[in-house]
Amino acid sequence: SVNSIILTGSLLALLAIGYRINTHRLQHLPESGAAIALGCIVGLAVRILRLTEEEQVLNFNGEFFYFVLLPPIIFEAGLSLETQIFIDNLGAICSYAVVGTIVSTWVVSHSLRWAASAGLIGLIASPRLAIHCHLFGALISATDPVSTIALFGGSRFRSDP
Repeated sequence: SVNSIILTGSLLALLAIGYRINTHRLQHLPESGAAIALGCIVGLAVRILRLTEEEQVLNFNGEFFYFVLLPPIIFEAGLSLETQIFIDNLGAICSYAVVGTIVSTWVVSHSLRWAASAGLIGLIASPRLAIHCHLFGALISATDPVSTIALFGGSRFRSDP
């Protein structure tokens, strides 16, 4: 069926791109960037071709992500962690992660609230606007350290000789 062809083709394309990235033939593109670009292209093609059944298959399912895909990712990250280096840098890691996330949350949420009150974005002023802005700021700020760790965790950025 078309679902199987799209899924298999996407995975094979992602494997081929990942191989080329890891063999240093594509030096300026991280694997996560390639996955995002491929996902956008496949999603756009499905939308343009009006493949409604395939669009239902490609819809994001939060429960599947949180209960099936995320635990192995976290487990692998913990398993591949070099414990001694982590322990040696625990103070710096915690201070940068906590302070940086709090500052980033504050800046994002207050900027969003200011932009909403100035009419620059389409948020309606309501009693819950502040809490929504703070929740969004916390969400965006928490993903920043995760993406940075994923990017710098690659072999291209290791400083070991």
